[in-house]
Amino acid sequence: TVEALRLMMPAKDRDKVAKDWAQIHGFLGLDPFKELLPNIGPDWGVCMLPAKDGQHVPPMMFAIAVKPGKGKTPVDQALFKAADSFAGLAALNSKDLIRLQSMRQGEVEVKYLKSDKLFPAGFQPAAALKDGFLLLATSPDAIAEFRTTAAPADQAKEAMLLRISAPGLANLLEQRREHIIASLTDKQQMTKAQATRNFENVTSLLGLFENVTLSQHGDQGQASWILRVTPR
Repeated sequence: TVEALRLMMPAKDRDKVAKDWAQIHGFLGLDPFKELLPNIGPDWGVCMLPAKDGQHVPPMMFAIAVKPGKGKTPVDQALFKAADSFAGLAALNSKDLIRLQSMRQGEVEVKYLKSDKLFPAGFQPAAALKDGFLLLATSPDAIAEFRTTAAPADQAKEAMLLRISAPGLANLLEQRREHIIASLTDKQQMTKAQATRNFENVTSLLGLFENVTLSQHGDQGQASWILRVTPR
């Protein structure tokens, strides 16, 4: 498909794409289409968790499944080293304001950037390979929270699209209560009493539920979306 699209491009654009692929190949030591893409995914996800308090950045992470592949250069290790290289360049260009550090969480090596002067509390950009996934997170603590779990037997053929913890979301909102109310009064032109009432209505509604999940099930040419709401 990519080759067909490339042939439809003007010659100068084809040359540029070829050079871009060559740069990726040279940087990673992997062919983008024969080695890299076949060993990435299909599972991926984004997660946000409540912070310790309102002063810390909420822990967030991006996870994508990666496999070593069968070539001489393991794809998962090459991607991790690429993330490490980018982090090293950021630290090098910061004039010692940012430091690249490393730590171990059991068998997992975590690389992260640290700066007390530039980064807000709780923000230490981190990367790691864990349980077959490449993780990019706001801190090593977020990576420590990552774990893979098997789907329940009745949901084994479903692909999870979204999962929300209602208590966790309510906790996150409470941590940002003053900021959210101030934003409502300023941007929505509400009185503080109206903004507070709307805020408390939302958190009260969240208090009725444990979690909300949205998943997709595909079978015999059909796709179904399943919304599950679990009361507390």
